[in-house]
Amino acid sequence: MTSNIYVFNQYFLTFIKTVKKSAKSIKERNSTAREILKKINAFYSSFDNKSTEYIENFKLVFTDFIIDPLIELKDIDEWIETNNNLNILNNISIKNVKTVLKKNITIHNFLLIFHLFKNDDLSEEDIKVIMEKLKGTIDIEDKNIPEKYLKLVNKICEINMEEKTGFSMGDIEDTSIGKLAKEIVEEVNLDKVKESINSEGDILSALSNPDNGIGNLISDVSQKMASKLKNGEIKQDALLKDALSMAGKLPGMNGGGGGGGEPDLGNIMKMMSGLMGGGGGGVPGKARSMQRKMDQKSRMKKKLDEKNKSK
Repeated sequence: MTSNIYVFNQYFLTFIKTVKKSAKSIKERNSTAREILKKINAFYSSFDNKSTEYIENFKLVFTDFIIDPLIELKDIDEWIETNNNLNILNNISIKNVKTVLKKNITIHNFLLIFHLFKNDDLSEEDIKVIMEKLKGTIDIEDKNIPEKYLKLVNKICEINMEEKTGFSMGDIEDTSIGKLAKEIVEEVNLDKVKESINSEGDILSALSNPDNGIGNLISDVSQKMASKLKNGEIKQDALLKDALSMAGKLPGMNGGGGGGGEPDLGNIMKMMSGLMGGGGGGVPGKARSMQRKMDQKSRMKKKLDEKNKSK
């Protein structure tokens, strides 16, 4: 068995479980959900991780001609309307799956993942690099990914982000927050961040040490933001407006509880209070302590620099 088949099957099983979970939650009031559960229990009561059946069935129905347009599409709704009768699971159409899944973007994501790992020319090293990229590992660069799959992998990463946060890279890049982040990232040394995570063992340990690369990065970002606000390069009201708009799309940050709509300022203030230590100890307290240490270090460095200049 080749590696791509095993990875494909793992994602395929995850998709089955996702559909099944969603169908169970509405089965009492939805006949399509009940029908889906019957078919899943009939066709997937046992699942063979080594079988080529699932990948072969997918290739047969979802040809490159049908799937390739999804790499460029931002909105899958029209594509689903055109192809809703295709069976994405055994005797279960996209139309029926759409009935139980809350978001079409979930279907978009899984289809592209299946489309990627159906390719048997992916080497074990290719798959390893791609998997790390999909997990968001910071030291995996695009140049490590085979050129023919680069656009597809990046599209999956973009959809993953949008599915989890409610907004896409395009949404962020167009905001004052996105533009500020881009400017700052271009000015900081990310190699130090990678080095500090490797030396500390994990990102949480790295965050707790204010003297390492991440500590310096946080301090540098804070100083750059303060400087840009002070000299008028960025406007505080614009940052606040964008932050509230983005927060309104996050789960639990709006009145409806599910992303989208007007932001619930009460929830946002609770979140900010927790981040600033208002929750009474725990991680926020450590973060506040770390910030104090970084501020102290910054002041000492500034005094030392001024002393050296005066000599």
